Amino acid sequence: MRGGRTGHNNAEPVFMLGCPRSGTTLLASHLGRHPDVLALPETHFFPGSYGGNALSRARAQRDPARFFEYIWTRNPRIQDVSIDPMALREDFVAQGIHDARAALDLIFAHALKGTGKRRILEKTPRHIEQIDRILRWYPRAKILCVARDGRDVVNSLIDAPWTHSNAARHTALWRWCTQVSLDRAARHPDRVKVVQYERFVSDPEASLREICAFIGTPYDAAMLDSSIRTDTAPEWEKAWKGTATMAADTSALFKWRHHADPALMARREGIMRAELAALNLPLTGAPAARAPLRWSRPVFRLTHALRNALLTHVIHRSGAFRTRKPNPTKGADAA
Repeated sequence: MRGGRTGHNNAEPVFMLGCPRSGTTLLASHLGRHPDVLALPETHFFPGSYGGNALSRARAQRDPARFFEYIWTRNPRIQDVSIDPMALREDFVAQGIHDARAALDLIFAHALKGTGKRRILEKTPRHIEQIDRILRWYPRAKILCVARDGRDVVNSLIDAPWTHSNAARHTALWRWCTQVSLDRAARHPDRVKVVQYERFVSDPEASLREICAFIGTPYDAAMLDSSIRTDTAPEWEKAWKGTATMAADTSALFKWRHHADPALMARREGIMRAELAALNLPLTGAPAARAPLRWSRPVFRLTHALRNALLTHVIHRSGAFRTRKPNPTKGADAA
Protein backbone atom coordinates (compact mmCIF):
# COMPACT_ATOMS: atom_id res chain seq x y z
CA MET A 1 0.00 0.00 0.00
CA ARG A 2 1.23 3.46 -0.83
CA GLY A 3 0.45 6.76 0.82
CA GLY A 4 -1.92 7.93 -1.89
CA ARG A 5 -4.28 4.97 -1.32
CA THR A 6 -4.68 5.59 2.39
CA GLY A 7 -4.85 9.38 2.60
CA HIS A 8 -1.76 9.29 4.83
CA ASN A 9 1.82 10.31 4.19
CA ASN A 10 3.32 6.90 4.90
CA ALA A 11 5.37 7.10 1.69
CA GLU A 12 7.56 9.61 3.54
CA PRO A 13 8.26 8.00 6.92
CA VAL A 14 11.04 9.10 9.21
CA PHE A 15 13.44 6.42 10.41
CA MET A 16 15.51 6.88 13.57
CA LEU A 17 18.63 4.76 13.90
CA GLY A 18 21.80 4.64 15.95
CA CYS A 19 23.75 2.71 18.51
CA PRO A 20 21.56 1.45 21.38
CA ARG A 21 21.57 3.72 24.47
CA SER A 22 22.26 6.80 22.34
CA GLY A 23 19.05 8.63 23.22
CA THR A 24 16.78 7.44 20.44
CA THR A 25 13.84 6.86 22.80
CA LEU A 26 14.20 10.34 24.29
CA LEU A 27 14.27 12.05 20.89
CA ALA A 28 11.49 9.87 19.45
CA SER A 29 9.28 10.67 22.44
CA HIS A 30 9.71 14.39 21.80
CA LEU A 31 8.96 14.06 18.10
CA GLY A 32 6.01 11.78 18.86
CA ARG A 33 4.31 14.64 20.71
CA HIS A 34 4.07 16.54 17.44
CA PRO A 35 0.44 16.66 16.25
CA ASP A 36 1.42 15.23 12.85
CA VAL A 37 3.99 12.60 13.88
CA LEU A 38 3.22 9.11 15.20
CA ALA A 39 6.26 7.65 16.95
CA LEU A 40 6.08 3.86 16.99
CA PRO A 41 7.70 1.57 19.54
CA GLU A 42 10.65 -0.36 18.15
CA THR A 43 9.37 -2.67 15.42
CA HIS A 44 12.60 -4.57 14.67
CA PHE A 45 10.95 -5.17 11.29
CA PHE A 46 14.08 -5.90 9.30
CA PRO A 47 15.76 -8.44 11.60
CA GLY A 48 12.57 -9.74 13.18
CA SER A 49 9.95 -9.84 10.40
CA TYR A 50 11.94 -9.53 7.18
CA GLY A 51 15.04 -11.37 8.37
CA GLY A 52 15.54 -15.04 8.93
CA ASN A 53 15.55 -17.85 6.41
CA ALA A 54 15.20 -16.42 2.90
CA LEU A 55 13.71 -19.66 1.58
CA SER A 56 11.03 -19.72 4.29
CA ARG A 57 10.22 -16.10 3.55
CA ALA A 58 9.98 -16.77 -0.18
CA ARG A 59 7.57 -19.64 0.43
CA ALA A 60 5.42 -17.49 2.71
CA GLN A 61 5.29 -14.69 0.15
CA ARG A 62 3.38 -16.89 -2.27
CA ASP A 63 0.24 -16.52 -0.19
CA PRO A 64 -0.75 -13.18 1.46
CA ALA A 65 -2.38 -14.84 4.48
CA ARG A 66 0.68 -16.99 5.09
CA PHE A 67 2.93 -13.98 4.52
CA PHE A 68 1.04 -12.05 7.19
CA GLU A 69 1.61 -14.89 9.65
CA TYR A 70 5.31 -14.89 8.76
CA ILE A 71 5.62 -11.12 9.25
CA TRP A 72 3.50 -10.88 12.38
CA THR A 73 4.00 -14.00 14.46
CA ARG A 74 7.76 -14.45 14.14
CA ASN A 75 8.46 -10.95 15.51
CA PRO A 76 6.94 -10.17 18.94
CA ARG A 77 8.37 -6.65 18.80
CA ILE A 78 6.13 -5.59 15.92
CA GLN A 79 3.14 -6.68 17.99
CA ASP A 80 3.87 -3.73 20.31
CA VAL A 81 2.50 -1.42 17.62
CA SER A 82 -1.13 -0.46 18.27
CA ILE A 83 -2.72 -2.36 15.38
CA ASP A 84 -5.69 -4.69 15.06
CA PRO A 85 -3.98 -7.84 13.73
CA MET A 86 -7.19 -9.28 12.27
CA ALA A 87 -7.87 -6.08 10.29
CA LEU A 88 -4.25 -6.06 9.16
CA ARG A 89 -4.51 -9.69 8.03
CA GLU A 90 -7.69 -8.92 6.09
CA ASP A 91 -5.92 -6.14 4.22
CA PHE A 92 -2.92 -8.38 3.52
CA VAL A 93 -5.30 -10.77 1.78
CA ALA A 94 -7.56 -8.17 0.12
CA GLN A 95 -4.61 -6.24 -1.32
CA GLY A 96 -2.55 -9.31 -2.20
CA ILE A 97 0.51 -8.31 -0.21
CA HIS A 98 3.44 -10.43 -1.36
CA ASP A 99 6.54 -8.29 -0.74
CA ALA A 100 8.11 -6.91 2.43
CA ARG A 101 8.14 -3.25 1.39
CA ALA A 102 4.37 -3.34 0.75
CA ALA A 103 3.91 -5.15 4.07
CA LEU A 104 5.76 -2.42 5.96
CA ASP A 105 3.74 0.27 4.15
CA LEU A 106 0.54 -1.47 5.20
CA ILE A 107 1.69 -1.74 8.82
CA PHE A 108 2.46 1.98 8.81
CA ALA A 109 -0.96 2.79 7.32
CA HIS A 110 -2.78 0.71 9.94
CA ALA A 111 -0.76 2.30 12.74
CA LEU A 112 -1.86 5.76 11.54
CA LYS A 113 -5.56 4.85 11.43
CA GLY A 114 -7.63 6.78 13.94
CA THR A 115 -4.68 8.74 15.36
CA GLY A 116 -5.27 11.97 13.44
CA LYS A 117 -1.57 11.95 12.57
CA ARG A 118 -0.09 11.96 9.10
CA ARG A 119 3.49 10.75 9.37
CA ILE A 120 5.22 7.72 10.83
CA LEU A 121 8.40 7.83 12.88
CA GLU A 122 9.91 4.34 13.06
CA LYS A 123 12.58 4.11 15.75
CA THR A 124 14.66 0.93 15.92
CA PRO A 125 18.35 1.62 16.64
CA ARG A 126 19.36 -1.74 15.21
CA HIS A 127 17.98 -0.74 11.82
CA ILE A 128 21.21 1.14 11.24
CA GLU A 129 22.39 -2.21 9.90
CA GLN A 130 19.75 -1.80 7.19
CA ILE A 131 20.27 1.89 6.40
CA ASP A 132 21.16 1.22 2.76
CA ARG A 133 18.06 -0.93 2.28
CA ILE A 134 15.91 1.82 3.83
CA LEU A 135 17.45 4.36 1.46
CA ARG A 136 16.56 2.09 -1.49
CA TRP A 137 13.06 1.22 -0.31
CA TYR A 138 12.08 4.77 0.64
CA PRO A 139 13.73 7.31 -1.70
CA ARG A 140 11.77 10.16 -0.09
CA ALA A 141 12.17 9.11 3.53
CA LYS A 142 14.29 11.00 6.04
CA ILE A 143 16.71 9.19 8.35
CA LEU A 144 17.85 10.53 11.72
CA CYS A 145 21.00 8.92 13.12
CA VAL A 146 21.32 9.71 16.82
CA ALA A 147 24.90 9.92 18.07
CA ARG A 148 25.90 10.16 21.73
CA ASP A 149 29.31 10.33 23.39
CA GLY A 150 30.66 6.79 23.12
CA ARG A 151 32.09 6.83 26.63
CA ASP A 152 28.58 7.33 28.02
CA VAL A 153 27.03 4.87 25.57
CA VAL A 154 29.36 2.04 26.55
CA ASN A 155 28.83 2.68 30.27
CA SER A 156 25.07 2.73 29.71
CA LEU A 157 25.15 -0.50 27.70
CA ILE A 158 27.15 -2.20 30.44
CA ASP A 159 24.44 -1.16 32.90
CA ALA A 160 21.50 -2.08 30.66
CA PRO A 161 19.48 -5.06 31.96
CA TRP A 162 18.97 -6.65 28.54
CA THR A 163 22.48 -6.95 27.15
CA HIS A 164 25.94 -8.27 27.96
CA SER A 165 28.74 -6.47 29.83
CA ASN A 166 31.52 -6.87 27.26
CA ALA A 167 32.84 -3.30 27.06
CA ALA A 168 35.13 -4.05 24.12
CA ARG A 169 32.23 -5.34 22.01
CA HIS A 170 30.09 -2.34 22.98
CA THR A 171 32.95 -0.01 22.03
CA ALA A 172 33.31 -1.66 18.64
CA LEU A 173 29.56 -1.43 18.08
CA TRP A 174 29.48 2.29 18.93
CA ARG A 175 32.44 3.03 16.65
CA TRP A 176 30.85 1.17 13.75
CA CYS A 177 27.43 2.85 14.23
CA THR A 178 29.10 6.26 14.37
CA GLN A 179 31.19 5.60 11.27
CA VAL A 180 28.14 4.45 9.30
CA SER A 181 26.05 7.42 10.48
CA LEU A 182 28.67 9.98 9.52
CA ASP A 183 29.40 8.30 6.20
CA ARG A 184 25.76 8.07 5.07
CA ALA A 185 25.06 11.63 6.22
CA ALA A 186 27.98 12.84 4.12
CA ARG A 187 26.86 10.84 1.08
CA HIS A 188 23.15 11.67 1.42
CA PRO A 189 22.99 15.06 3.17
CA ASP A 190 19.41 15.69 2.05
CA ARG A 191 18.19 12.33 3.36
CA VAL A 192 20.34 11.45 6.38
CA LYS A 193 21.03 13.71 9.36
CA VAL A 194 23.22 13.00 12.38
CA VAL A 195 21.53 14.31 15.54
CA GLN A 196 23.96 14.80 18.41
CA TYR A 197 22.45 13.76 21.72
CA GLU A 198 24.45 16.24 23.77
CA ARG A 199 23.31 19.18 21.68
CA PHE A 200 19.69 18.02 21.77
CA VAL A 201 19.66 17.65 25.56
CA SER A 202 21.41 21.00 26.04
CA ASP A 203 18.98 22.89 23.79
CA PRO A 204 15.94 20.75 22.85
CA GLU A 205 14.02 23.52 21.10
CA ALA A 206 16.87 24.51 18.79
CA SER A 207 17.56 20.88 17.89
CA LEU A 208 13.89 20.09 17.29
CA ARG A 209 13.56 23.13 15.03
CA GLU A 210 16.50 21.88 12.97
CA ILE A 211 15.07 18.37 12.81
CA CYS A 212 11.64 19.62 11.77
CA ALA A 213 13.19 21.70 9.01
CA PHE A 214 15.13 18.65 7.83
CA ILE A 215 12.15 16.28 7.75
CA GLY A 216 9.83 18.93 6.30
CA THR A 217 7.41 19.24 9.21
CA PRO A 218 6.50 22.56 10.86
CA TYR A 219 7.89 23.03 14.35
CA ASP A 220 5.33 22.65 17.15
CA ALA A 221 5.95 23.60 20.79
CA ALA A 222 3.92 20.56 21.91
CA MET A 223 7.07 18.50 21.41
CA LEU A 224 8.48 20.08 24.58
CA ASP A 225 5.41 19.20 26.66
CA SER A 226 6.43 16.11 28.64
CA SER A 227 2.86 15.67 29.90
CA ILE A 228 1.83 14.47 26.43
CA ARG A 229 1.97 10.68 26.43
CA THR A 230 3.51 8.71 23.56
CA ASP A 231 3.76 4.97 22.91
CA THR A 232 7.46 5.05 22.09
CA ALA A 233 8.26 2.63 24.92
CA PRO A 234 5.77 -0.22 25.58
CA GLU A 235 4.89 -1.11 29.14
CA TRP A 236 7.29 -4.04 29.35
CA GLU A 237 10.22 -1.69 28.55
CA LYS A 238 9.29 1.04 31.03
CA ALA A 239 11.57 -0.41 33.73
CA TRP A 240 14.64 0.82 31.86
CA LYS A 241 13.15 3.34 29.42
CA GLY A 242 10.58 5.13 31.55
CA THR A 243 12.59 8.29 32.17
CA ALA A 244 13.57 8.45 28.50
CA THR A 245 9.96 9.23 27.60
CA MET A 246 10.02 12.37 29.75
CA ALA A 247 11.79 15.71 29.38
CA ALA A 248 15.45 16.03 28.39
CA ASP A 249 17.70 16.09 31.46
CA THR A 250 21.13 17.74 31.33
CA SER A 251 22.32 15.60 34.26
CA ALA A 252 22.61 12.76 31.73
CA LEU A 253 25.39 14.58 29.86
CA PHE A 254 29.03 13.48 30.08
CA LYS A 255 28.52 11.05 32.95
CA TRP A 256 31.84 9.47 32.04
CA ARG A 257 33.60 12.42 33.66
CA HIS A 258 32.50 11.10 37.05
CA HIS A 259 33.44 7.47 36.44
CA ALA A 260 35.23 5.73 39.30
CA ASP A 261 38.09 4.68 37.00
CA PRO A 262 39.45 7.68 35.01
CA ALA A 263 42.25 5.55 33.58
CA LEU A 264 39.70 3.18 32.06
CA MET A 265 37.84 6.12 30.53
CA ALA A 266 41.11 7.40 29.09
CA ARG A 267 41.91 4.04 27.49
CA ARG A 268 38.41 3.83 26.06
CA GLU A 269 38.69 7.39 24.74
CA GLY A 270 41.95 6.49 23.01
CA ILE A 271 40.22 3.78 20.99
CA MET A 272 37.23 6.03 20.21
CA ARG A 273 39.32 9.13 19.57
CA ALA A 274 38.70 9.51 15.82
CA GLU A 275 34.93 9.11 16.12
CA LEU A 276 34.67 11.37 19.18
CA ALA A 277 36.62 14.06 17.35
CA ALA A 278 34.41 13.70 14.26
CA LEU A 279 31.41 14.41 16.49
CA ASN A 280 33.19 17.44 18.01
CA LEU A 281 32.95 15.93 21.48
CA PRO A 282 35.38 17.00 24.25
CA LEU A 283 38.59 15.03 24.60
CA THR A 284 40.80 14.75 27.66
CA GLY A 285 44.03 14.39 25.70
CA ALA A 286 44.31 10.65 26.14
CA PRO A 287 46.66 9.19 23.51
CA ALA A 288 45.14 7.46 20.52
CA ALA A 289 45.01 3.68 20.81
CA ARG A 290 44.20 0.82 18.48
CA ALA A 291 41.53 -1.71 19.27
CA PRO A 292 42.63 -5.36 19.41
CA LEU A 293 42.39 -7.18 16.07
CA ARG A 294 39.33 -9.16 17.13
CA TRP A 295 37.47 -5.85 17.59
CA SER A 296 38.64 -4.34 14.29
CA ARG A 297 35.88 -3.30 11.91
CA PRO A 298 35.87 -6.33 9.54
CA VAL A 299 36.13 -8.90 12.34
CA PHE A 300 33.51 -7.12 14.43
CA ARG A 301 31.07 -6.93 11.51
CA LEU A 302 31.35 -10.68 10.97
CA THR A 303 30.90 -11.64 14.62
CA HIS A 304 28.15 -9.04 15.07
CA ALA A 305 26.22 -10.43 12.11
CA LEU A 306 26.46 -13.97 13.46
CA ARG A 307 25.40 -12.86 16.93
CA ASN A 308 22.43 -10.93 15.54
CA ALA A 309 21.32 -13.95 13.54
CA LEU A 310 21.21 -15.93 16.77
CA LEU A 311 19.29 -13.14 18.52
CA THR A 312 16.76 -13.00 15.72
CA HIS A 313 15.99 -16.72 15.84
CA VAL A 314 16.13 -17.25 19.60
CA ILE A 315 15.24 -14.06 21.44
CA HIS A 316 12.76 -12.47 19.02
CA ARG A 317 10.86 -15.65 18.28
CA SER A 318 10.67 -16.70 21.93
CA GLY A 319 9.56 -13.28 23.15
CA ALA A 320 12.42 -13.31 25.64
CA PHE A 321 12.62 -9.51 25.64
CA ARG A 322 9.21 -9.36 27.27
CA THR A 323 9.90 -11.96 29.93
CA ARG A 324 13.40 -10.79 30.79
CA LYS A 325 13.42 -8.91 34.09
CA PRO A 326 15.81 -6.05 34.89
CA ASN A 327 18.95 -7.12 36.67
CA PRO A 328 18.92 -5.36 40.08
CA THR A 329 22.73 -5.28 40.08
CA LYS A 330 22.79 -3.18 36.91
CA GLY A 331 21.85 0.44 36.48
CA ALA A 332 19.03 1.90 34.40
CA ASP A 333 20.51 4.82 32.48
CA ALA A 334 17.53 5.40 30.21
CA ALA A 335 18.17 6.43 26.64
